[in-house]
Amino acid sequence: MDVRKAGYTRETAPKPEELKDILKKSKKHIVQYVTCAKIKYMQIKHMFLDCTFLEDESVTLCDLNFYGSPWCPKFGFTDWGFYLPRDSEELRMHWADVPDDTDVLMTHTPPLGVMDACWRGDMVGCKHLLEEVVGRIKPRLHVFGHIHGGDISQS
Repeated sequence: MDVRKAGYTRETAPKPEELKDILKKSKKHIVQYVTCAKIKYMQIKHMFLDCTFLEDESVTLCDLNFYGSPWCPKFGFTDWGFYLPRDSEELRMHWADVPDDTDVLMTHTPPLGVMDACWRGDMVGCKHLLEEVVGRIKPRLHVFGHIHGGDISQS
């Protein structure tokens, strides 16, 4: 869940208490919360003790294996949390660590070429993620965030 429109720390986002009330309406939650500052992320993470945060980890619910990761290739602003250099070995290794038996993959970034066009028209998704999703992981479902300022519709 990314509650900011463009990721700027100055933007108004729901207060943590409001998020908690929203999320408590359901019995089971899987939350992937990415913020600009990892410190704020850690503060918020500890408020949601009844949620499962997936930060490079898995959980099994209803016989489905979920895996979540917040990492993204750097794009534009470099002060956001969980961003790594675009073609780095470190970013590639994060995706290589996703278990083969993942049914539902949850990532903040889209794979390269999939709903990842920014406002300039450039594709800014992650090529390493695409390689792993298509070549090895092959999840039943891949749920991912969108590129802020881009077109998030696909026919």
